[in-house]
Amino acid sequence: ESSGETAKVSSGSATSLVLNPAPLTNLAVNESSTGNGKVKVSWNLPAQSFINAYNLYYKDAANSSASWTTSPIQIYGQNKNNEEVILPDAATGKKLKFKLESAVVNSTNHSTEYAKSSSAPEYEYFVPPKNLVSFAMDSKTNTSVTFKWTNPNTTYDGIKIGYKASSASSYTYFDVDKTKTSYTIQNLSNSTQYYFSYYTYTNNGNSIVKSITTSAGYVTTRPNPVTNLTATPLSGSQIKLTWTKPT
Repeated sequence: ESSGETAKVSSGSATSLVLNPAPLTNLAVNESSTGNGKVKVSWNLPAQSFINAYNLYYKDAANSSASWTTSPIQIYGQNKNNEEVILPDAATGKKLKFKLESAVVNSTNHSTEYAKSSSAPEYEYFVPPKNLVSFAMDSKTNTSVTFKWTNPNTTYDGIKIGYKASSASSYTYFDVDKTKTSYTIQNLSNSTQYYFSYYTYTNNGNSIVKSITTSAGYVTTRPNPVTNLTATPLSGSQIKLTWTKPT
């Protein structure tokens, strides 16, 4: 089913009519399993309508005067019903309204759009923020581990960094100010293996929307130092060292 003539396409002496494809239905947007600005878009196709392109528009759902993006994110493929797309950094960490048009384009190079649906389904979704960049250990002692990172270009309200001993079942998280680029977790046990993870988050009313939680692997703290080190001169060029073993 199509809704009307929209273009004439000429090839030599032949001219054909291209009709508007029927609109899509049941649009949905969800986070991709890899996160970091990637979302999964899904929809239902109409019956008996040729479609080989899809125009995804979005706008700020919290701003009633916001306009749809001028240039859509374009998805190609005949009769598809889902696709993962990467949103620009500025579109992450906020609630967006999406709409998806069905379209017919030149199948060779997608350069010419012949027709598109006269209406499009809409869907609201809070896009999670992107996670920290280049998160890595900076230094460690017998009782602490310091991490450093680069802050992402996204909308977010804070950072969570968690740790757990290898025998623990869950992480303990610390709230870190979003302007920070390093943090030290203290009061750890010496010579102990700890696992670390991190994520960013954005406040959404009474709840938070998190980025993908990323594992930072494990770090083993240094052993405690010896104490009461003394050196006693012996004959010739020798000395005797004594100390108290660390606990």
